[in-house]
Amino acid sequence: MNDTIELKYQVPADLMLAAAYSSSLNPNGRRQSKSTKGGSFKSIVYWTIFFLALIYLFNLLHVVSPRKDLVLGGFFGMAASLALYMIICTRINGRLKRLAADREHLRGETITTFGEIGFSYVTNHERYEVRWTGVDHIVELNGGTGIRIGAGTLPIPDSALPEGLSSEAFRSQLLQWKDAV
Repeated sequence: MNDTIELKYQVPADLMLAAAYSSSLNPNGRRQSKSTKGGSFKSIVYWTIFFLALIYLFNLLHVVSPRKDLVLGGFFGMAASLALYMIICTRINGRLKRLAADREHLRGETITTFGEIGFSYVTNHERYEVRWTGVDHIVELNGGTGIRIGAGTLPIPDSALPEGLSSEAFRSQLLQWKDAV
């Protein structure tokens, strides 16, 4: 492997959001954004099954008097609350994506250089260097790699990697440099 890896890129809004939602609780686990395709649909299915099971249980145990409209009203109230929550989350995620895309456009091209002692990160507005001892975790994101530094995660898109360097090999090299210090 080379002594350094230099990447030039702009971070897509989806990857920025994935990095914002990543956590360092399980550094060996796969990271994906909360907006992963199918996630909302799965939540709706799971909650619907849960609510239907509650209705069935109430009917089976005769917990509710013959006025089943009360149970159905509760079911529809909970379903409406869940739908409203999901709509709000979708709107917030959309707003965050737009803000991230606008911010990334202002930054211009990012040049990140990785080496044995750490990495440097340069944009039109920022310039900083981080030694590997300052990196908490290197994690897989949906569509890239995240470098966890304190509460933030620096996203590196897979599309920025040089030809012939897979995202797994890239993360492996970063981990090797990080573990060497």
